[in-house]
Amino acid sequence: MIKCLQIEAEVKETQFKQEMRNSMPRIPSQILVIFLLVIGLGLVACESLSSLPEAEETPIVEETPILDAQFIDPRTPAPSPQPVKPIDPPKAAELALVSVTDTSITLSYTDKSTDEKGFILERQNANGSWQTINQVVYAGSSKSGVSTGLVRSFTDAGSDVSSPGTQKGLVPGKTYCYRVIAWNDNGRQASKTLCAATS
Repeated sequence: MIKCLQIEAEVKETQFKQEMRNSMPRIPSQILVIFLLVIGLGLVACESLSSLPEAEETPIVEETPILDAQFIDPRTPAPSPQPVKPIDPPKAAELALVSVTDTSITLSYTDKSTDEKGFILERQNANGSWQTINQVVYAGSSKSGVSTGLVRSFTDAGSDVSSPGTQKGLVPGKTYCYRVIAWNDNGRQASKTLCAATS
């Protein structure tokens, strides 16, 4: 009797399982295959992304605004530089012979510049050196603005600047050579040498 009851219970359990299987919806095999493929591709994509190197962060550089920028038209020609005026010594004066005596020689020199500070009249010694016998220094910084062509004269009677007013007298029949120098802060310019003999 007990064995029969056990067999009946097993049969009922089998029937119950069969009914449960029959009541569950069946998934078509094609859909199941597609579902498995999608899961597989997802796993592959995740592995590929995880193997990529991490991108470095690019630092953000703040642009400095240009203040007071001016537009320059490239078609506008550049201004030409102004020529620099050379700073030169004054032009040499023109030395000339005026008259001759047995003990003196009178000379004149014509101003050829407008920016000299003065003139120096020199006589050549026997050894070739030059001795100052007269000089003119303009008051102020220079003779700026005064026109050229001024003529000055000087009579050499044997004196020099070291002994002004002393007239020693030149040696009769002797040749003497002279030059006049114009000067300023930029240099000196000597005239051509002029030679004359006392009578």
